Amino acid sequence: MVKLMGWFLHRTLIVTLGVAVLCAFGAGWYWLMPAAAQTAELAAPIEPALRLDAGASALSPRPTAAELPTPKNHTVVPPATTKSASVKPQLTPVAVSAGVSQSNVPNLSPNVNVGAAFPRKGHLQFSLYMGSLGIKVAQVDHAWQVSGENYRLSSITEPSGLAALAKSKKIRQESVGTLDSNGLKPKEFVAYRKNQDEVSERASFDWSRNRVILTTGDHQETEVLQPGSQDFATAWYQLSLLAKQQQQVSMMVATGKTYKKMHFSRGAAETVQSPLGTVSAVPWRSAPQDGDDRIEIWLASEHGNMPVRIRYTDSKGNTFDQLAVKIDLKN
Repeated sequence: MVKLMGWFLHRTLIVTLGVAVLCAFGAGWYWLMPAAAQTAELAAPIEPALRLDAGASALSPRPTAAELPTPKNHTVVPPATTKSASVKPQLTPVAVSAGVSQSNVPNLSPNVNVGAAFPRKGHLQFSLYMGSLGIKVAQVDHAWQVSGENYRLSSITEPSGLAALAKSKKIRQESVGTLDSNGLKPKEFVAYRKNQDEVSERASFDWSRNRVILTTGDHQETEVLQPGSQDFATAWYQLSLLAKQQQQVSMMVATGKTYKKMHFSRGAAETVQSPLGTVSAVPWRSAPQDGDDRIEIWLASEHGNMPVRIRYTDSKGNTFDQLAVKIDLKN
């Protein structure tokens, strides 16, 4: 039985774990492309651990509802919707050139200050689980701070369990930009991999010239910047702001490799079981094109309309599930 389990884990989990560690957690679709080339490197350090008699016990399954702990130091201060003095309205509208589409501009009332609802400071922590077995592979931390009109947001994914045994590196993403009446407006998105001080991808938003510059290594390309565009670190939080006003949300999302449209539709409220407890949340589901990943985000109004669950499903049906374990918001 031990040999059979070892063989099964070796033949099935090695590949998916390699993809998960390098590609999926904290980053989504655009980590998938380089993953296959790194899988063999991951397999070498993990394989001895899987062959141990006690190897199966190293897997950390997703907790059931009955096993979920009661959070002890969970603090949520819902963002105030009336205190908008510290967030000024948009100063200068982006000039729209002939090559810029208006289809991605949110259809909001001109009197709605979307950005006023964004907390001045926040920290969200997620546990990342892989596959139907619910194997925990990482911890994901999102943190941001708003100072005046400027924000800085970071996402750090740290491997755990077998991923940590593989000595996988942290994945860090950072976004800086401004906050105005339309919400988050990125200026620069940077992703770090391998060496934490080495930039692997960059997206630079030039709003004055309506262009976004995507950089990966020595490769660089320029796309026409659409109004309302986001980067991969801010997209979920911009969705949480726009979701209060709309039933469907479309936005262009940039990484250092891609610049593509994402469309989300609102679903009926559901119950989410997480370490936060039983939470009522509204699902927002993407409409993927052929070959794209599917992204689902559950937003909970009782937690400042922040995501309490984020699930990626790739084109092959592999799933990567983030469940919130901590939400701390301050104004």
